[in-house]
Amino acid sequence: MSADGAAPEAPRARAIVARIIGARVIAVLLVLSALSSIVQIPENLPWEADVVPMIGLFHVLAGVSGVVAGVGAWQRTRWAPYAVVAWAAINIAFVFSLGPLLDLPAEATKDFPIGAAAIGLLAGGMAWFLSRSRA
Repeated sequence: MSADGAAPEAPRARAIVARIIGARVIAVLLVLSALSSIVQIPENLPWEADVVPMIGLFHVLAGVSGVVAGVGAWQRTRWAPYAVVAWAAINIAFVFSLGPLLDLPAEATKDFPIGAAAIGLLAGGMAWFLSRSRA
């Protein structure tokens, strides 16, 4: 027993619980992001009028990759960090493709790199945490 009356393995147990909770929070965030894309799929079906089919495809890819990454994070799998990186790559490509796909003027797309960087930093942090949470 230590001075505070806790068993010596208590700090390790707390660290394990913190890793599990952190992975679950990441999983919930990824699945919420995926749901955000999934609910937009019906609005972007290729047979609807005035729809750019690539936007619908990006919503499908972002939704599926988010669910896969979320499941991997929840279960703390070995491949979860890679799924998060794939999710980020799809979403970053989506952000950068919006300008050309929608014929947006340069003024409207000037802040897209900031959004893409935010996605990349967030995903990098999540992937790092998930890779460390298996240790």
